Amino acid sequence: MERLLEVLRKVIERMEQYSEDLRKSEALTRYSLVDPVIRALGWDTEDPSQVYPEFPTESGRPDYALIFEGKPLIMIEAKSLGSNLDSAIHKGFDYCWRNKVPFYVITDGNRWVIYNLQIMGGEKIGRADLKDDGPGPTARTLLALWRPAMPRVEVPESPVLLEHVGPQSEFTKQKLPPGHKTGTAFNTVTLRDAYKRASKNLTPKAIIFPDGDKRPLRSWRDVLLQTVDWLGSKLESKAPIPCGPRTEHPLVAKNSKGMRAYRKVGPLFVEVHFSAKDVVKHTVWLLEKLEEDPTRVIIEI
Repeated sequence: MERLLEVLRKVIERMEQYSEDLRKSEALTRYSLVDPVIRALGWDTEDPSQVYPEFPTESGRPDYALIFEGKPLIMIEAKSLGSNLDSAIHKGFDYCWRNKVPFYVITDGNRWVIYNLQIMGGEKIGRADLKDDGPGPTARTLLALWRPAMPRVEVPESPVLLEHVGPQSEFTKQKLPPGHKTGTAFNTVTLRDAYKRASKNLTPKAIIFPDGDKRPLRSWRDVLLQTVDWLGSKLESKAPIPCGPRTEHPLVAKNSKGMRAYRKVGPLFVEVHFSAKDVVKHTVWLLEKLEEDPTRVIIEI
């Protein structure tokens, strides 16, 4: 883990120092940003029995095939820094399906997206943005590709241990519930999966955001309110945000017009007239609207 963190810190430095060149060259991106991470995850890039570059298939040559027990287990497509990763999804899925490769990864050295192709249609199981998320959260996601853990490719739902509570605004400066200590074992689920558990008879204990910021909860309503507070200025610039794609009813806005019941979080007004399940649904929608992955937000119950 320490080696991976060290490599990710160096990758951030290279992105900042050589940004212009990396954006122009896929080869330089692979050599400077992607190869070191693959090695830090336990794959020997000089051994074709582990890492096979430009792996030949009937439909093209993916940039890397990670080999396990003599067969490709993970295909990786690398693009130059800042590229549109979505453009590589269709081609990569085709590589994997035709060659019965279960996992596919797209990266530009900064962003990493992991797909499970064993699920019909392909399912995104992990996403990391090194510059935005930082080395710690990115490392936790990338450990899904750690060679000693193969053939299991699984992104952890939550950090193994949080050593501190992240910075909090005036809204979040509350005492943790009795017995609630950092590192205490709770039943944890991702925010998206919390929809199945949400009910008025079950009170969530805490929410953990991708940057490690852990905040106490007193009700399901707080899931939405804490998320609005965590998004902060990023959300302010986007407000108003509707409750969903097919409604104009405001979820978050700079005034309370059109809201049935609201709470104020900083300069923003938040609609709170929802059931527990709807709170989770609208929080997921809000995060996705701002390009944050709700599967990387953890709820302790």
